[in-house]
Amino acid sequence: MELKIGVPGPASYKQAYTVVDDVKRVKIAPTTEGGVLDQGFKSYVTRLDVKEKKGKPDECIMIGTIEYVLEDESALPLVESSINGLYDIMIVVAYYVITHKNNTNTITN
Repeated sequence: MELKIGVPGPASYKQAYTVVDDVKRVKIAPTTEGGVLDQGFKSYVTRLDVKEKKGKPDECIMIGTIEYVLEDESALPLVESSINGLYDIMIVVAYYVITHKNNTNTITN
């Protein structure tokens, strides 16, 4: 697997997780400061869902959704790069889960 280092994008941003549901396996996080909001987006919300595959307990489907409102039409090219960024994160997570699936250790705070 080849990971892209230094993918262009916003230098920094803040998100606030408004939904973290471990039962439904859903996380929703609107961007609250910086990032795409400084580049012409009026709002930007990332949603991640993990769905079980029926009959296949070791497999799942990961769905990433981006909901946005543009404040400035010139920001339209950033839509594709933000989708690619979310896709890259999902690939890294999938790779991590696959390579560590037999590790029974859990991370606790």
